[in-house]
Amino acid sequence: MTTRIKLRRDTAANWTTANPILAAGEPGLESDTGKIKYGDGVTRWNTLEHSGGDTLTNEGSITVQTGDADRWFVRLRKEDNSLSFDRGVIVLSTNYDSEGNALVVAQIDLDTDGIVVFKFTPAGELVWKKSVDGFSNNYWVDSYNAVIDSNDNLLFVVSTETNTATIVKINGATGAVVFSEGLDLGTSYDINAIAVDSNDNIIVGGRVYLEGFNLDTAFVVKLSTDATSITWQKELTVDGGDSEILGLAIDFNNDIIATGSASVDHQLNGNTVTDEQMLVAKIAAAGTLSWQKTVSLETDMRAGLAAGVSVDSIGNIYVTGTYLVDNAEADTSPSDNKKSNAVVIFKMTTLGVMVWDRRIGPGPCAWVGVNTAVGDDGDLYIYASTYEYNPLAQVNFSDAGLYTSRMVLARYNKTTGAVIWQSYFDNP
Repeated sequence: MTTRIKLRRDTAANWTTANPILAAGEPGLESDTGKIKYGDGVTRWNTLEHSGGDTLTNEGSITVQTGDADRWFVRLRKEDNSLSFDRGVIVLSTNYDSEGNALVVAQIDLDTDGIVVFKFTPAGELVWKKSVDGFSNNYWVDSYNAVIDSNDNLLFVVSTETNTATIVKINGATGAVVFSEGLDLGTSYDINAIAVDSNDNIIVGGRVYLEGFNLDTAFVVKLSTDATSITWQKELTVDGGDSEILGLAIDFNNDIIATGSASVDHQLNGNTVTDEQMLVAKIAAAGTLSWQKTVSLETDMRAGLAAGVSVDSIGNIYVTGTYLVDNAEADTSPSDNKKSNAVVIFKMTTLGVMVWDRRIGPGPCAWVGVNTAVGDDGDLYIYASTYEYNPLAQVNFSDAGLYTSRMVLARYNKTTGAVIWQSYFDNP
């Protein structure tokens, strides 16, 4: 015999009009918003908070600027009449669940810090918005990304004034906080990336301070599904210099691909110099190092880092980042010395063998590769940004920002590296 349980449900407007008292523990679903309230047997509906809290109801405005079911644009803006340069919203990560909903993590109110999470339907309609509570006055998203687990829940890393990182898991359906667990590594550290494997184990990466060696060293940690215990921890030392992890991806074997940067000695014009170079490493699911490489695409390459990484269904690796190159068209920033950043994209096999590499820019402006993704169509997609110094900003800060930026999306054939299309988006 099959038993079907249905939640008591109605539209948000009808719930407000009826304003009932729900029994203790009784759920009430808003059918048009997806939000849930739980009764306590005493408080009327309009006074109850939604599950996960209602702390963002007056925190800003969400405006859909353009679009249809396939293309839409959302501007996130915090209402504030002050003239402070530290006000604003920075979107840090966008992820899609199994139903095509977008879950967005953003930073708000830059001078006092705050974190807000949004969920949008595939058509760009707002489902819910939540702030992250329960931390000290100042807190921020420590990881550059967030991830979706197998149950469509959202995970990211938060840091506080005490430099303690906390793994946060948000229920994807309701926006409620499932857990927030602190991570103790016994020393100073920063977390820059988070990933989950097919078993929902949590992997984080960043840099940890090795006191005995006076070094910041790249590290990867594998945690249990509830973030309460460390399965293993791996440091990635490179030539005895500083290093850090900026991106993580998980392949079909639950092996971990980590990308970042490392300080490496190399020859430049006959002299030995130390520069950051791109770091790529593969770590087996059990925590053993499969291979580790620094990548320099030119003999005199300077200041490179690998920011984003993705893998395809057979374990090929796609990395993007940026590096400093000579550029006669460099902008007029006083310290550029006719050099600026170019985007780099490269493909490696699962064994770390280079297949192809491509460079975008630089031109009059600098370029930064942020992340890559392999689509269901088998092609490679890249998200990058350009930025150009604005000399007027030094004359009058009220007229212009320090840099003019554009978002860039591009599609590549992942087998050959050929460009299929690219699009530029100006700040509206």
